[in-house]
Amino acid sequence: MGRIEAEARRLGHLVDGLLVLAAADEHRLALRRRPVFLDDLLVEASELVRTVAAAKGVELQVGDFEEAPVEADPDLVRQLFIILRKTP
Repeated sequence: MGRIEAEARRLGHLVDGLLVLAAADEHRLALRRRPVFLDDLLVEASELVRTVAAAKGVELQVGDFEEAPVEADPDLVRQLFIILRKTP
């Protein structure tokens, strides 16, 4: 029962995150766009989930990559990276 509850909670968080991103994609969410670097946001998102990953016995590594400047809402981009990290 504990595993089922944990999986249901994980899937619930995943769906919540995807709904927020879908709302942003459909322009139903106010975006705070500004110049950001995707590589920096990926590193920040990785740091946010590294502790959770370690607790599950997973080592999270981010390889080297070039700077990627874009104009985006940094909070939503971080959330997208976290959602992608959770996807099996």
